[in-house]
Amino acid sequence: MVICWDSQRSEAEDHFLLKEMCVRTARQRQGHGSALLEALASRLPEVRHRYLLTARDSAASDFYQANGLRPAGRLAVFVRP
Repeated sequence: MVICWDSQRSEAEDHFLLKEMCVRTARQRQGHGSALLEALASRLPEVRHRYLLTARDSAASDFYQANGLRPAGRLAVFVRP
């Protein structure tokens, strides 16, 4: 099984950016991703705000929402082509 993540804590120590979390496709939908999120939360109880970026209306978006995260309505992503 391959599971990985990359993350960054803010200076304030109560914000946490989950940069990347991957579970091998063949191992998805078996609870591994949810277990990772739970482990992360239990290891960082003082963190009040957890952030991540993912595509809207995607399987990943559905997964994160099913695990208690919600879209941040005030945030936008800007790009310059």
